[in-house]
Amino acid sequence: MEIAFHMTKEETVSYADAKVEVCLRDEGKLLKKVAFPVSEQFAGAFKIAESVTLWSCENPKLYQVEIRIFDGQGNLMEVIPYPVGFRIIGLENGIIKLNRETHREWGIMRASDLMLVWHPLFMKFIEK
Repeated sequence: MEIAFHMTKEETVSYADAKVEVCLRDEGKLLKKVAFPVSEQFAGAFKIAESVTLWSCENPKLYQVEIRIFDGQGNLMEVIPYPVGFRIIGLENGIIKLNRETHREWGIMRASDLMLVWHPLFMKFIEK
């Protein structure tokens, strides 16, 4: 799981000793907690040792990510909760796999393409 931040600060704010904690929770149970030092732009990544339930339409499992921001004195400044789901998307021998299962797209049609088909038919119906 990768998390990237871009922070803006006021002229008087200092990042000295500030940190961010990222917590991954499953129904309140803490799965992973990692702390990162803060700078104007920083990115952090961490691996999850426990297996997670993959999100699908049939089983829309969501986890909670909490981003906790601490100032230089260790005071909690803000908690940002964010629901997330996990999927595995890959290409194997030219076949799209979604959550390790074969996934086939039978074609893509946009609404603008639909107008090209229906507009002439609709106009003929109006003319009658």
